[in-house]
Amino acid sequence: MNYEQIKEETIVKAEVIGDSFTVISDNNQFAIGSSSLNPKSTQIFTKFAQQYKNNDKKLLIIGHTDDSGDSSFNQKLSEERARNVGQIFNAQGIKQTNIYYLGAGEMNPIADNNSEVGASKNRRVEIVELKNEADISNFALAKSTNLKYFRTVTPVVAKVEKKDIDLKKQVPQKIV
Repeated sequence: MNYEQIKEETIVKAEVIGDSFTVISDNNQFAIGSSSLNPKSTQIFTKFAQQYKNNDKKLLIIGHTDDSGDSSFNQKLSEERARNVGQIFNAQGIKQTNIYYLGAGEMNPIADNNSEVGASKNRRVEIVELKNEADISNFALAKSTNLKYFRTVTPVVAKVEKKDIDLKKQVPQKIV
């Protein structure tokens, strides 16, 4: 099976940005809060990894999350997602020295996080072919955040009645 057949068989859409591509399929690649690929996505990445088996290209694998949850958790989760896909590539014969990982957290959404469909598209992994290690920083610097896809949050303002707080009756506490 060649690359074009794999692409037609398994991928609904691949967005090409320079030497990078993002796999977007009908299935969610990852469940919310999980770094484990679903079985169909594992098959897709396995087939892609086999295409790199007999070459010496450097690959940057970038994990992404939706914007639900804590940012530090999402950062770690995105790194785990990248590493899990990297393990698939390594198991298919790609040298570990040719695989690089990056966790992007929720900072590079490609779809609207205000809908479940959009948020599931943001839980993804991106593969970037590199010429050399210097391309890692060049690629990262060229990325920009698309703010229009972040979840809309309505601020909540708490109303405090003056009668509820009497500063004169407050007793200072000694810090031990």
